[in-house]
Amino acid sequence: MALGKLLWGPAAAVALLGLTSCGGSTTAPPASPPQAATSTPAAVPTPKPTPAVVPTKAQDLAAAKKSAMTTSVLGKPWVAPKKVNTAGGKADEACPGKPALDVLAPPRVRWISTFTRGTKPGASIARFTVVTVTDAGTAHRAAWARSAKACQTFKDASGLHVVTALEGPTTAPGADDVVSRTERVYYDAKHRRLAYARHFISARTGRAITTVEYDFLTPKADPRAKDFAPAQALLALQLPRTRAAFPS
Repeated sequence: MALGKLLWGPAAAVALLGLTSCGGSTTAPPASPPQAATSTPAAVPTPKPTPAVVPTKAQDLAAAKKSAMTTSVLGKPWVAPKKVNTAGGKADEACPGKPALDVLAPPRVRWISTFTRGTKPGASIARFTVVTVTDAGTAHRAAWARSAKACQTFKDASGLHVVTALEGPTTAPGADDVVSRTERVYYDAKHRRLAYARHFISARTGRAITTVEYDFLTPKADPRAKDFAPAQALLALQLPRTRAAFPS
């Protein structure tokens, strides 16, 4: 009994462990799983942007015609007469001896629609011009200021005296840029007797520019032609048509 206890005591356990460790049947520790080979992913080329398709001049002109104002949009009493009286003068001059806006900044295409508020003498005139440009309108804006400055005061072909002032709205809903001006037309050289006035608002949307000209006899409520509200109302009718014809 004492021998049995000795063989299975702590010393026997150590001896047995030593025999097992040195024996040929010892199981080796499992090998680590093979590592997957790594590689740097190939660079994905950046796609080149597709160049914008620029419409032809014929397409621009067709779009401008499509955007043109109509009497059905203006409503009564506006009409589209066959001819509208003007102050005359040369078509390529803003005033005698000074280049016109289209000479200073030639548009790509241009379309003009003219209406009168009824047919009686002295009826107000509304002229809508739609043009396209090849830049961001910078040439048009510069020409607008230049022609206004060059024609601050002059005598027109009818013998009337005109004073030009850069004034009026500088913003409009849906427009990227807006410039305005007034031309006050006087009977006398001292500019005391106002005959009538012209308000101009030019609004750019993308590469299309809409210009509204409103010629009118000044009412008693606005004897100095300061109120641009009628011209702004006309622009509000034309501008959505231009934006629809020339989407950004």
